[in-house]
Amino acid sequence: MALQSVMKTGEGVIADDVPISVDGTQRLLRVIVEPVQGTGSEGLYAIAFQDVHAAATEASPAADGSLQSTEALAAQQELRTVREQLQATIVDLETANEEMKSSAEEYQSVNEELQSANEELQTSKEEMQSINEELQTVNAEMMAKNDLLSNLNSDLQNLLDSTQIATIFLDGNLRIKNFTPGMADIFSLRESDRGRPLTDIVSLLAYDDLRRDAAKVLRELTVIERELELQDRGASFVMRIRPYRSIEQVIDGVVITFVDVTGRKKAERARGVSERRFAAIVGQAAVGVAETDLTGRFLLSNTAFETMTGRSAEDLRRLRRHELIEPDDAQEIGERFRQAIKDGQPFEAEYRLKRADGTTAWVHDSISVLDEGDAHTNSVISVTLEIGERKRAEEQATLLLGELDHRVKNILAIVSSIVAQALKANPSPEMFAETIGARITAITRAHSLLTNGGGGGTGTLRDLIETELRPYEDRDLRVEGPDIVLTPKAGLSVAMAIHELASNAVKYGSLSDTRGALTVSWEVTDDPDRRLQLSWIETGGPTLSSPPVKRGFGTTVIERSLSYEFNAKVDRAFPASGVVCIIELPLTPGVGELRSPDRRGK
Repeated sequence: MALQSVMKTGEGVIADDVPISVDGTQRLLRVIVEPVQGTGSEGLYAIAFQDVHAAATEASPAADGSLQSTEALAAQQELRTVREQLQATIVDLETANEEMKSSAEEYQSVNEELQSANEELQTSKEEMQSINEELQTVNAEMMAKNDLLSNLNSDLQNLLDSTQIATIFLDGNLRIKNFTPGMADIFSLRESDRGRPLTDIVSLLAYDDLRRDAAKVLRELTVIERELELQDRGASFVMRIRPYRSIEQVIDGVVITFVDVTGRKKAERARGVSERRFAAIVGQAAVGVAETDLTGRFLLSNTAFETMTGRSAEDLRRLRRHELIEPDDAQEIGERFRQAIKDGQPFEAEYRLKRADGTTAWVHDSISVLDEGDAHTNSVISVTLEIGERKRAEEQATLLLGELDHRVKNILAIVSSIVAQALKANPSPEMFAETIGARITAITRAHSLLTNGGGGGTGTLRDLIETELRPYEDRDLRVEGPDIVLTPKAGLSVAMAIHELASNAVKYGSLSDTRGALTVSWEVTDDPDRRLQLSWIETGGPTLSSPPVKRGFGTTVIERSLSYEFNAKVDRAFPASGVVCIIELPLTPGVGELRSPDRRGK
């Protein structure tokens, strides 16, 4: 019990009168228990036994004077020992209970700690699962990015191959880092040349400033562009040197690209030739050529158009097309111009063009929209031809058609009158046919003269008379008078009258005898009415004893046609010397005009 107490309390214990049996003799001992002090002596105890005296065997007086036997003393001693043991046991039990409580509390705390640790482990497990999921997501993203990077590298490689742009990447010392296959056509490069300075490689370019230009690009972080040609190959390239920037925006060398522009250079040269050819054609064209924007403002004009408008190229560039068009024509042309811009269809138009001096000119315009693929850069091309002469010719043709219609009507009226008169004057068909034929022949000659004359459809009186008398020009004829131009209508009537007088003179008058003579003269009076007086005088022919009793067909034609149409006065006389006929008619615009007052004779 003492040892247990020391082990529990760590303090020394002394137990007195501890009975023991030695060789059958009861002895009382003092037991001393002390813990051993010192390093390495933990759990060691020193126990000392001190013999006090032998136990009494005879009865001894009690406190109250009675005697007690040895067995009673031993029993008391044993009872006391039991009590002490019980007390120690109770103490031990209480200590054990406290230790049990403490252990229970510790177990409870440990349990709580274990629960907390378990919860932490559960949380850690969840966090680990979350981290694992995040890692899986990151891994998937990294794989997707790797695939994307691989695709981008493939796309970049295919892009470089498809564009056929020769590209080379150099570091700051112009050492080759990478290049595309197209560089082999410009520099004699091989795969093993990576890491070598580009300046050590043989170049086919006529270009010695690569190092200087690369240094300038690295120094100024600018871009240099030059057009170069391959020696002895005729190929042209646009070289562009620019800084090589990493993703971190660090300058780590230069990138040089070579774009093959051989086709473009050839096209530019061909275009230049074409433009010069076009400019020469347009500049020397006899028709006007102009280009305007979609608002009508002039952009380009050739010399013919500038001459046509009477304006210089600078003056035209300050104007719009509608400002050169007569107001009466501008609205229609403007609408067609806007429609052509809308649907892209060309159109042709005729209008009056205003010149700088205020005059106008008829022009024919062929207008087309030049589609350059961009509505903001489209333009309008016009080819302009001056048609003033054609317009005047059309007007003249219209006038001539009207005049022809009038002439035909007059001729048909004359023929109808001749036929009617011939039927009355000629009973036999033969005489009728002869008379009609002669009259129609005369009309034909007069009409031909009037149509083909130099007066634009008119003839002179002299020409008419000479034409009718041409069959008798071997006779003694005299024709004299000023130049008078007759209208077609008056010319036909006068021609018919001369024909009738000549026919009668051949049959009955001075032209029937070789000794006869004929004088035809005319003059214009000076009075305000201005009358044309034509004299027909026959001499030397058969002697006339008396005037004819019967009026002939010719006389009827002369008097009726001239008197009815032109208010003419016809006087005929029949002296013995020959026939005299005086025709007098007003010289109005419907008859003719006097061109030259001088008298000319034949």
